[in-house]
Amino acid sequence: MWQFWTWNGRYIQGNLISTHRKKELAIRRAEKEFDGGITFTEEVSKREQRIWIDESDSKNPVGIIVRTGTGGASVSTG
Repeated sequence: MWQFWTWNGRYIQGNLISTHRKKELAIRRAEKEFDGGITFTEEVSKREQRIWIDESDSKNPVGIIVRTGTGGASVSTG
């Protein structure tokens, strides 16, 4: 699942706008929310995947799209 968050004046993950199953849908929703004028920067680490949303002219972060886990650790029963 992908969550689209916007800045609320204090935290970058201040307001949860929407949750999506596909990354492309979350990006499309962000473009619609800000009416263009934004850039996306993808950041991938071992366990986390984030897409930072910045204003095009000032490069200030205005939101983030994060990938959330859908379940816990798998357990071997064998």
